[in-house]
Amino acid sequence: MRVDLRDEIIGNQLFLEGDYEPEFRRLMEHLELEGRVCVDVGANIGLHTLTLSRRVGPGGRVIAFEPEEHNYRLLSENLRLNGVNNVDARRMAVGDRAGSVRMALNPFNYGDHRVARDGETGAGQEVPLTSLDAALEEVPAGQVGLVKMDVQGYEHRVLEGMRRTVERNPELVLLLEVFPEALREAGSSASRLVRALVELGFDGWEFHHRRLLPLGQPWVYDQMWNGCEANLVLSRNATALKDAVARCFGRSLP
Repeated sequence: MRVDLRDEIIGNQLFLEGDYEPEFRRLMEHLELEGRVCVDVGANIGLHTLTLSRRVGPGGRVIAFEPEEHNYRLLSENLRLNGVNNVDARRMAVGDRAGSVRMALNPFNYGDHRVARDGETGAGQEVPLTSLDAALEEVPAGQVGLVKMDVQGYEHRVLEGMRRTVERNPELVLLLEVFPEALREAGSSASRLVRALVELGFDGWEFHHRRLLPLGQPWVYDQMWNGCEANLVLSRNATALKDAVARCFGRSLP
């Protein structure tokens, strides 16, 4: 992969350690995704997009959304370097409507660019905005296997804009980051996001590099601070998800 070492988080970690968020990619290896449509919302430079591309195979497709211009160029270059032809990369933000938003840029952490708050000033980029319901309306029902979202606090807006997608894809797996501080800055909260997921019928697991926990009560996720976040894997098919998670961790689950 081509990385930018000015990015002090993802770029540096990939360069120095050769991996980033290995638990996400390990889990993807154990989900039934061949021939499906998968969506990477907040694709950054394409690490997880490349994993999904391989997992869906030549009969599947990945739609990758990355709004920030520099990250998008690196994403496109990494797809080219790997000879990928089953990924549709789009320079767009994803939320609950069609339109446009301004991205506020983090000069040190290129994975922390965020949709700017109303009235926020500073350097940024104006980018088009879509919803997953609009972007996926022509995908046949039941074909969307996975949606991964990591959008620095905008997750609740993404969820609001994919309710029809959820209804049409009962086996859909969600991989998402719950980042309380970013959610609050975006006008939501961790408990509000998790409560909305539960109300839609999702259940699952909070997973870490060396630890697995059942999804907690919504209020639990407001009790993280100092930049702490949690990665969740959720589905409305609890049995299939439990089997995949058990295979991933090599453990039988109760």
